[in-house]
This record gives sequence, structure tokens and C-alpha cells, in this order.
Amino acid sequence: MGDDKKKGGIGLVKLLVYGVLLIAACGGGLFIYGSSIPEEHLASSSIEVDRWPLECYDLVADAQNLPKWASSVKEVRDFKKDGDKLTYTQVVSGNMELITTQTNGFRPNEITIEVREANDKFSGKWAFKFTPIKDGKGTKVTLTEMGKTPNPLMRAIGSFMMNPEDTIKQYLQDLKKQAESKKPTS
Repeated sequence: MGDDKKKGGIGLVKLLVYGVLLIAACGGGLFIYGSSIPEEHLASSSIEVDRWPLECYDLVADAQNLPKWASSVKEVRDFKKDGDKLTYTQVVSGNMELITTQTNGFRPNEITIEVREANDKFSGKWAFKFTPIKDGKGTKVTLTEMGKTPNPLMRAIGSFMMNPEDTIKQYLQDLKKQAESKKPTS
């Protein structure tokens, strides 16, 4: 009977050791996979909106009202204005906090939004271009994301959980829906 207890104890230790080794192997595999993914990425998409460029520009520039129409933005807070720059915190899907700096360029042509995840897991920039179409009565909105994720583990995990192009396309769809739901200005 003493031998059974000894074997059971060794079996439990072996199980724990194998468990730790498995976790380490998975972490190492993720690190190696993440190291093969570029640290920086670029994604871009465009959409046509049946509203004036100024109307589209003003929707994006109005950070306080983003949660009302941008499906990924849950909350905005902590606004600070410094010249032509507006800094605020966005709480997005998954309760992730993004420190955001918005620079409104030549109205109604461009806006640049720089973001940094609160724990520095990633950073990036969204560049908006508003181009008149349909004799100026419509707008081609182009959104380009330039992102950076320094940590290989975060790159690996991010590659499974989110696609920058999907995020951009959803934001543009939300913008189009909101802009076209409002009465057009003349």
C-alpha cells in the first residue's frame, strides 16, 4: 500500500511538470509565431457616403458623440484641448482603454487620430481623408490605419483576435449609417 501512495504522488508531480512544460511550449510557440509577424502594419479602406464632406468630417471630429454611433466605442472621457490637438480616453470593445490624440487637419479634408493602448501594448494612427464626389454632394471617406505592436506575444494573440481591416470597415459602415440617417444640409 505504501508503494501505491508513492506512485500516486510521483504521478501528480509528473502531471504538474508536464502541465508546466505544455504551457511553456505554447507560450514559446506563440512567441515564435508572433516574431514572424511584422511589428508594424498598414490597413486601409474607403466608403462612399451620400453627404457633404463637411458633414462627414464633423461627425468624426466630434469625439464626445462617438459612442452614439461608432459601435466599437463604448465611452469617451478625460478631454484635454491643447491648441489644435484634443486628447481623450476611449473605452472600446473589451473595455480596452485607448489614450487618443486627435488632430483636426484642413477642414473638411483630413483628420488624424493617434492612439496608444493604456498599458502600451500597441499604438497607431488613423488618417482620415474626405474627398468630394458626385459634384460635391457625396464624400469618399478613406481611413488608413498605421499600427505598431512591439511585443511578439501580443502580435500573435492579436492576429487571432482582431483584423485591422475589419475594424476599419466597421467604423466606416457606422459612419455612413450615422451620416445618412441625418437630414442633409443644403
